[in-house]
Amino acid sequence: MGLRVLHVVPGLDPAAGGPSRSVLGLARAQAAIGASVTLVACGTGQVSASEMTGSGDAAVGAPNALLIRLGPFLTQRFAIPGPRLMSILHRSIQRADIVHLHSLWNGVITQAGWFGRFCRKPMVLSPRGMLDAHNMRRREGFKQWYLRLVEQRNLEALAAFHFLDETERAGCDWLAPARERPCVIQPNGLDLEGLRQRLASVPADLPSRAVPDPAARHLVFLGRLNVIKGLELQLEILAQLRAAGEPAHLHWIGPDDGEWPKLRELATRLGVSDVLHWHGPVYGDERLGWLRAADAVLLTSHYECNSNMAAETLAVGGALVATDTCHLDRAALAGAARVVPRQPGALSAALLELFHDASATAALRGAGIAFARAELDWAPLAARMLIFYQGLLDGSRTCAA
Repeated sequence: MGLRVLHVVPGLDPAAGGPSRSVLGLARAQAAIGASVTLVACGTGQVSASEMTGSGDAAVGAPNALLIRLGPFLTQRFAIPGPRLMSILHRSIQRADIVHLHSLWNGVITQAGWFGRFCRKPMVLSPRGMLDAHNMRRREGFKQWYLRLVEQRNLEALAAFHFLDETERAGCDWLAPARERPCVIQPNGLDLEGLRQRLASVPADLPSRAVPDPAARHLVFLGRLNVIKGLELQLEILAQLRAAGEPAHLHWIGPDDGEWPKLRELATRLGVSDVLHWHGPVYGDERLGWLRAADAVLLTSHYECNSNMAAETLAVGGALVATDTCHLDRAALAGAARVVPRQPGALSAALLELFHDASATAALRGAGIAFARAELDWAPLAARMLIFYQGLLDGSRTCAA
C-alpha cells in the first residue's frame, strides 16, 4: 500500500468555485501514481452517478486507489458538518498518514483540523488565497473573530502549507505559521491528455451558434457572477468596443452569486444589454469549447489566485486576456496570456490589437498550449506533492518552490 493521503474539502459542487475541481484532480493524479487516497467532502450527490455506490462512497480509477466519501451538512451556511460527516472525518483521519486541508473559514475544515490535532496527524493546508492579506480585508471582522476564537490553534498545529504561487505566499506573511512552517509552491494542474481527448468531441462553433453573425467578436468569461470577479469592468470594455465600431458580444457562463440584477442594470445604462449574453452554468466539456472558440477569454477579478478557468483556457489554446490582479505573471512572461493594468482603456487596447493582428493571436494561443504542457500537467505536480508529504513525515523542513 502506498502513502495514505487524506484530502478534505468543503464540497465537490462545481458551482462553489475552482477548489472542488482542482482538489479532485490532485487526488486522482496522486492515486494514479500509487498513493492510497481518500477525499472527504460535504454532500450526497456532487459526484457523478457512475462513480457512486449505494453507500455514498466512490471508488475512482484503480481499485481502492481513490475513495471519495461524502456526508451531509448539519447546515449549509458555513459548511457545518453533520454527525455522519464528522464520523467519516474522524475515521478517515485516524487511518491517514497525512491530512491535506483545502480552504478555510468553514466548519468542515475547522472540524478536520480539530480531529487532526487530536489524532496527532501531520496536516498540510492549501489556503487557496483565503489567507492572503487582500482577501482578509473582505469580511474582516468575521475573519478576525473566527481566526482568534476558532482557527488559531489549528493553524499553529499545521505541519506545512501549500501555496499556489509566490504571490500568494508573500500575501500570507502576516501570519506567523505561514512564515515559519515548511511549504510547497505549485499551481493547480490539469489532466492534459484527458482534456485533449474530451475537447475533440466538443463543437468548435459554440459562440457563433449563440450569435449567428459572421462579423461578431466573441468575448467569454467562465465563472461565478460574483462581486470579486470585477464584471462591471467587462461591461465598460464592451461599451468602449461598441463605440470604436467593433461588433463585440460578451458571453458570461456560470452561476449567479447574486450579482446578475445589478450587472443587468449596468449593461442597460451603458447601452450594451443587447450584446451581453448570460448562458448560466456549464460544468461539462462544453465549457472547453467556449474557451477555445472565443476571440478572447476575459479575467478581470479584483483578486484571483490560480484560476482554473485560466488554466483550462491556456490548455485548450484560448486567447487569455487578464488584468494584473489575477496572478498570471508566469504565464504573461511566457507569452501565454496578455496581462494589462486593471483599466478599461488598457483592456480595450489589448483586445483591439488581438482582433486585428491574427499572427499575435495565433502566437498567444500557441504559447498557452506550450505553457500548459510545461507547467500544468497533473502527473509531475502530484508526484512532487507526494515527495513533499514524505519529506514532512521524514522530518524535512524545506520549502519546495
